[in-house]
Amino acid sequence: MNFVKISNSTSGVTDDIAAKRRCNPLFFEDCGGGGNSAYPGAIDYPLWVGTTEVTQAQWQKLMGDNPSHFKGDQHPVEPVSYRDAEQFIAKLNQTEPGKHYRLPTEWEWEYAARAGSQADYWWGTQAPVCQKGARNGAKFNDDKQCNNTGTEPVKSYQANPFSLYDVHGNVWEWTCSLHKNPYAKKCDASGASGPRVLRGGSWVTDGVGLRLGNRNYYGPGTRSSDVGFRVVFSGLARIK
Repeated sequence: MNFVKISNSTSGVTDDIAAKRRCNPLFFEDCGGGGNSAYPGAIDYPLWVGTTEVTQAQWQKLMGDNPSHFKGDQHPVEPVSYRDAEQFIAKLNQTEPGKHYRLPTEWEWEYAARAGSQADYWWGTQAPVCQKGARNGAKFNDDKQCNNTGTEPVKSYQANPFSLYDVHGNVWEWTCSLHKNPYAKKCDASGASGPRVLRGGSWVTDGVGLRLGNRNYYGPGTRSSDVGFRVVFSGLARIK
């Protein structure tokens, strides 16, 4: 896996912008369920974020199987539940002790995906297209321009300014945050009940659903062919 470091960054959503968007459905779509929770501010600790969603080759190497519908070594692994992702990460931590791999919090995911953008997408306000060479390219659901037959290999579209691929589209990505705890600074405990938040949209999501502020959530045992995950580590004590 390849990771990029996001540390003591001043980019991302500012306090003023965050205050305005807490109950603005254009950005944050849970105003009735905790949209006014405390804003955590900038990421002021070392955070390494996986440059891509976990691939089938990476999953196969560690777990010894491949559950994916849309086969391809460099395609993102799917369909994996939150619990499946946690099992992968637990095994990864056994093989590389000290790094404390985990899923990102919801806020870490959005902060890294935005890479300084205050707009709907990391590239700005322009609607996404399926064209791979385009700055605003992504794999999503659009009958007029997309081949809606499944995932694409990771790195098929341009990376954001933090060198992260597929933060829009391809597969939804699990976070370690409960749906009721937006902007929580730490991961909710693995055994905590309730649905977990997913971010980023997928190959079955329309262009509007790919917006950086859009939220989705599933129960921790749910598996879907448009759900995968990305791994991070903080270099700190494991956050539980």
